This record gives sequence, structure tokens and C-alpha cells, in this order.
Amino acid sequence: MTNAMATLMNDKPKAPWIGVGTQGEWSTVDQAMRVCGLDFTVETKDLKFQYEDDSNPDLVYYGNVPGLVANVRSDSHALMGCVSNTYQLVQNQEIFSMLEPFIEVGGKVTAGGVTAQGLCFMVVTMEDANFGGDAYTLNVMATNSFNGQFPASLICSPVRIICQNMYRQLMKNTDNIARFRHSLNIGGKLDAMKAAYAMFGDYKSDFGMYIEKLKDRKAKHSIEEVVEYMYPYTNTDPNSPRYDYSRENVDEKRALYINKYYNSPTNSDFGTCFALVNSYYDYVSHDVPVRKNELEYKDQRFSKLVGGTMVKPKILSFMSE
Repeated sequence: MTNAMATLMNDKPKAPWIGVGTQGEWSTVDQAMRVCGLDFTVETKDLKFQYEDDSNPDLVYYGNVPGLVANVRSDSHALMGCVSNTYQLVQNQEIFSMLEPFIEVGGKVTAGGVTAQGLCFMVVTMEDANFGGDAYTLNVMATNSFNGQFPASLICSPVRIICQNMYRQLMKNTDNIARFRHSLNIGGKLDAMKAAYAMFGDYKSDFGMYIEKLKDRKAKHSIEEVVEYMYPYTNTDPNSPRYDYSRENVDEKRALYINKYYNSPTNSDFGTCFALVNSYYDYVSHDVPVRKNELEYKDQRFSKLVGGTMVKPKILSFMSE
């Protein structure tokens, strides 16, 4: 495979929350919460089950489900999630108010909403910066949920959140994220989280050093070896009815990734670990072939990225050997 195979056009990379929730520009958290549909509170209710008396079918009884409770919106009583009875509610206002210090120094709320998977999020866009000769946009995101799938968190994200989740895995760095589960001691954790924004000042300079480190590290594998490792031909039986489709699917993924490697506007320093890793971030964030409704795809992808389920340390390790 060569650069001649890279025939697809590239748009400027966009953050994964673009197209999810509501985009705009707001100067206060309260205003953004109203517009983005985040200005609701949640309360805990007993989770009940219904049963009948076999001897008298006209009688219906209700009992509490042991160990579980239901989180419902206080206004509409819509179910937000069923969780353990040890789950501690944290309201959206408490989480998103932690973004105020970033707004006070010039940031703007640019996105927010609730995904179909129950992730509540709000993004503040800060200033642009230059790391390793490349342009980045600094973002800070706060997340919350009421179904136990996503933690309360603050995430500092140059460029895209998926990039930083993966950089953090590769560089063994956790300075860009403060993430806590809704456990019994969530109150104490939130106190620490409120002070977490102070660490992002140092993270900005640290991130630049991480980029330089990746750019100085020569890759031991070619782009062709990387795509063969990531996307092998798993269907090797020519008589299989899905043989041609399987190979075409693999070829499509390989071509998209190679195209991103050579043509991404954020990629540079070919032959280094940075070029391989950075183009992989771009690919999984934006160019993975879509097999479902576009809006549904964006919504699910964003939730997975924030939850960290798309991080593949083995692939990153192979790239940076």
C-alpha cells in the first residue's frame, strides 16, 4: 500500500461532540444548561415490582426490588437509570458549576446535552495553543450521569477527547482528568474535584513535552505493517459466501487509515510514533466506516469515547515499540 491509495478527501477534524447535543456559545453555565436541556434535577425512588395473589387474581401487590433504586427526573418523572442503592446522586448543577473558573478566564461554553446513553456533558472551549509545531484547541469538559455508566468528571482535552484518552494510556499520564464514580464517598471526592482545574495549567505545558517525545521516537513499524496488524484478513476461506465482503471491509478500513496517515491536516513527522498514533486518533474519531444512522452513530461514538471503551492499549503499544 502506498500514498497513491490515499484517494479520499479530508475535512478539517472536528471534536467528537460536534453533532451531539447542542452547539452554540454561552458565557454562563446556567444559560448553557437551559439551552442544552441540562437544567433538571433527579431524585431517587424505590424500584418496585408487581405480583398477584394466585388465590385471588383481582388483588395486585407491589414490592421493593432489593438492592436497587430508580433515578427519575423531578419534573417529568422520566426514568434516568436503575442503580445500586449505594449510588450517590450528584446533580448537574453541582458538576457543571465546576466549569465556571474556566469561563472566568475567557472560556466559552460551546456544547452540551444528554446522549441517548444517558451521558450528560458540557464543553468549555479555551484558547488555541501550539504544541510541537502543531495547532491545538484546548477544551475542558464536565460529565455526569444517573445510570451508573459514566462517572462525574472534568477532562482537559487538547484537540479531541479520544486523543487525550489514548495519549494518557500511552504516556501513563493522568494529569488531564479528574474522574469519580458515584460511590458513598462522592462528597469528599467532589471537594477534590472542585480544585482539580488548578492542575490544568501545568498540564498545558506537560502536553507539549509529550508531543515532542512522540515526535522524537522513531517508529519501528511501517504504516503498512501497522494496518496489517490492526486489520488482518480474518476470513481466509475463498469458498465462504462472505469472503469477498470481508476482504472489502478490511481493505476499506486499511485505505481510510492510510489516507488519514498521509493527508490528515493534524499529522506530521512521518516515520515517527507521533505520526502513527496521531493518525490513528483521527481515524477512530472521525473516519471509521459508518454502518448505521449518522446521528445515532455520532451519539453512541461520543458516549463510548468519554467512557474510554474505544481505547486499545495493545495497538498503541505496537505502534510505539
